[in-house]
Amino acid sequence: MQVSKITVDQVRELQRRNQLVQLIDVRESADFNDEHIPGSVNATLSDIAAQRYSLNPNQPIYLICRSGKKAEIAATLLTRSGHKNLFIVAGGILAWMVQGFPLHHPCA
Repeated sequence: MQVSKITVDQVRELQRRNQLVQLIDVRESADFNDEHIPGSVNATLSDIAAQRYSLNPNQPIYLICRSGKKAEIAATLLTRSGHKNLFIVAGGILAWMVQGFPLHHPCA
């Protein structure tokens, strides 16, 4: 099954329309705690298989990491678990930062 890619611009537009429900950041918790996209939830790559049941399979799942590689791995794991409506955020958080979109800095 081919997983679709979505740009950070498209993700930002979904946020503006309140249509982005499941934005899952698969980076390590320390990286997520340093900065993350507002509204995203952390499910590390090592935990994604265990957390797959808490994800709503009837809604799109948007996966993001630093650059896209871990998100692709997470998509493979979720696909094997039966999730079908998956999107990888192309370029990851780095692309988000390049666009100057807002980030949450809980430790700042």
